[in-house]
Amino acid sequence: MTIKVFSKIRSIVQFELFWASITKKASTLDIDEPSLPRNRKRPKRYDSGSEQYCPITVQELFCKHYFEILDHAINSISRFDQPGYASYKKVESLLIKCVSIDEDFTEEFEFVTSFYSGENPIGDTGSSNYYGRGELNGSDKLHEATNFLAT
Repeated sequence: MTIKVFSKIRSIVQFELFWASITKKASTLDIDEPSLPRNRKRPKRYDSGSEQYCPITVQELFCKHYFEILDHAINSISRFDQPGYASYKKVESLLIKCVSIDEDFTEEFEFVTSFYSGENPIGDTGSSNYYGRGELNGSDKLHEATNFLAT
């Protein structure tokens, strides 16, 4: 949903609306209008012979920054659309709902127990688990943890 919103506001029209609201707010707060920074000459050792980018107007400069920020936000958020993220999200939701008194966590509990059934997250520890008790399957471990958190 957030990616859709950021993609929707990533347009020249939306930037112009944003720019108009910011400049209006700045004038009501008696803040000076923004100005372009001084053009600096690049050192010769970094100069490849190509023209250096120099915005003509302040609005053009901030438009460039506006789009860069939105692109960075969209790319940063989209990395959470990985396959394993859905299961982590369900585990987080289960833990949060277990702690709260009024929340029903049946759906999350069923998903997590079926996802982790038979898996020992600590590894092969012989006949006893990490805490020295007998082996529990994934469902029993999760049930024990949710009961502990609910108390």
